[in-house]
Amino acid sequence: MSLLGTPNLPFWQRFNLTYSASLSVIIDTITMAVTAIYWARVGLAASPALQVFLAIHMLGCSVELAWRWQCGKASDGGSYARYRELPSLVMRVNDALLGPMVLWPRALLDRLPAADGSSAKAGTWAVASAATRHAALLLFGSATTGQALSWAKPLRLCLAVPIHLLMTVNMARRFPTVCAAACLSTPAAQQRTSAAFRLLGALRYDMVRPLGSEAQPKLSAQSECIVVLTYLELTLGCLLPALIQAAAETRLYVVHCAERRRAGLPRECGWQARVHDELAELAQELSWPQIAVLLWVVLGIAFDLSLLAAK
Repeated sequence: MSLLGTPNLPFWQRFNLTYSASLSVIIDTITMAVTAIYWARVGLAASPALQVFLAIHMLGCSVELAWRWQCGKASDGGSYARYRELPSLVMRVNDALLGPMVLWPRALLDRLPAADGSSAKAGTWAVASAATRHAALLLFGSATTGQALSWAKPLRLCLAVPIHLLMTVNMARRFPTVCAAACLSTPAAQQRTSAAFRLLGALRYDMVRPLGSEAQPKLSAQSECIVVLTYLELTLGCLLPALIQAAAETRLYVVHCAERRRAGLPRECGWQARVHDELAELAQELSWPQIAVLLWVVLGIAFDLSLLAAK
């Protein structure tokens, strides 16, 4: 993706201008369509919190579409390019505060069929199919996909990371209810969740193991489920998208700085510019093996944090 706008514009204005020219209309239109369909299905019987949640999303997307169209003729993107993040920020906060409460009710999970243990004696294909289905249930129950998709409407990391961490904390508080759903609480489902828990624990970088502690903590079946869901939410829904966005932002910032240098303009100032400078320097110094080791350590820390959610 090339960086739009002229070098004399601030980086974040060019970033917003670039984003608005590529994904904004598509994502907002899809969000409005999905929200409208869901709202039509639940109707007036939905809870007040759900009504507010859906209304905020519809209003936010409508404002963004109208605002972008109004400023579309301006070469610098107008006020939309400068302040595009405001409605996105409101909708992201809405997701963090109301989303976990209204989007993942126990009744929705209880409608899903519960797994049985028949595949354990079946062939390899049946076992793989059952494992894949259970993995999909875990991803759905953790709301990982929804949180990951919200990163498609990027906010600057200093805003996005705290909001997504708040979303993760709020979701983790509801995971005991999620893990008690029929599709995740049968003996067969708990056995598969326990296998996932043991696998994640065995693969992680464990900073405590060299001190002589137990390699794997002893938890109940529900606690193991909570740990797995929290880990998925924290890693796939928060940390991994944040790393991807950090890499994309840094790459565009390097392009922006090079264009300003060629135009004879000074480097941008401020703490956000310094953060991007440090990230760009770090990206140049690290090799892929070092990045892999750091990622392994970070995932291990994420697993240890997920263990705290089950206590």
